[in-house]
Amino acid sequence: MRPDPDPAAAARQPAFLAPFLDAWLAEINRARPRPLALSARFVKALAARPLPGNLREAIAALRCAALCAGTTAEPAHLPPARDMAAAPVPDRTGLPLKDLVREFEIRTIENSVADHGSKRSAAKALGIDVATLIRKMNRSRDTQPTRSETP
Repeated sequence: MRPDPDPAAAARQPAFLAPFLDAWLAEINRARPRPLALSARFVKALAARPLPGNLREAIAALRCAALCAGTTAEPAHLPPARDMAAAPVPDRTGLPLKDLVREFEIRTIENSVADHGSKRSAAKALGIDVATLIRKMNRSRDTQPTRSETP
């Protein structure tokens, strides 16, 4: 990774970003026949993005670049940015705790499957059995109301 020649841009980046990217780039390059380099524009574009998934999204962006780029990652190799402002936050006032926990659990499972690419990897990352993960996902698709929703 080349350092950004613009000192103002460097000041806007979190101090941990460059060493973090270097460490993950070294990990990614172990599996590549030709090493990948990150252009300064790539690093700047990545630093400018909101990363709602925290550092996992930065890792996913690096992996995407490793798949799409030849030897140098450019901003065009970044995955499309998610628009976090587009989804309104629903009002959950008055919902029973059981329903809130169930919502959080399924959202966490779905995000983990998306981040890890498979149900088996997601289950391992979450520390649960894959059968448990599948059962919880299937239960969430059911339209059966919970006890708190029944009269």
